[in-house]
Amino acid sequence: MTAEPMIALTLDKSEWGDGPWQSEPDSEFWIDMASGFPGFARRSEAFGCWCGYLGLPPKHPWFSLAVEHIPLLAPNEISASGYAPIERGTKPVYRWLGFHCGHAGDYTPAIWPTLDHFLSPSLRLDAEVRGEYRDLEWVKSGVTIMALQAHHLDEWQEIRHRLIVAGLWIDVEGTHG
Repeated sequence: MTAEPMIALTLDKSEWGDGPWQSEPDSEFWIDMASGFPGFARRSEAFGCWCGYLGLPPKHPWFSLAVEHIPLLAPNEISASGYAPIERGTKPVYRWLGFHCGHAGDYTPAIWPTLDHFLSPSLRLDAEVRGEYRDLEWVKSGVTIMALQAHHLDEWQEIRHRLIVAGLWIDVEGTHG
């Protein structure tokens, strides 16, 4: 990941049809007030869905861990990881952990109008099958949940242990470590 995603983004959404995406910005940066960690949301240019990122400072214990070893519950699983400053050419460099809202069950506004163009009306899927649109507030809430976990490591490790004991958490590697 480079510093490029931090640049404000404005997309042409004129062919995406009506929906909340028309009145939303296409990127937003903020500092989570409870944890002090930076958060960033950026709309995928290809799919129109949101991607949410949490920035971890260099001294955070998860900064150098491989993604599969970070005990973090993300809304749609961690699907991106990289290192970049908040602004190009500045320090410190942050570790960015991100998720996207383009999974099965997530509505992607840039894709469906294109598909509808090629599908006959009888083959078009209804809104329920297309999925739920995850708006900017949903993504910011997801990043906030990630930030709270990263900020309250001791408490989070205890909660994670309880989930493992209850059989509600399985590590990526399938162990209970």
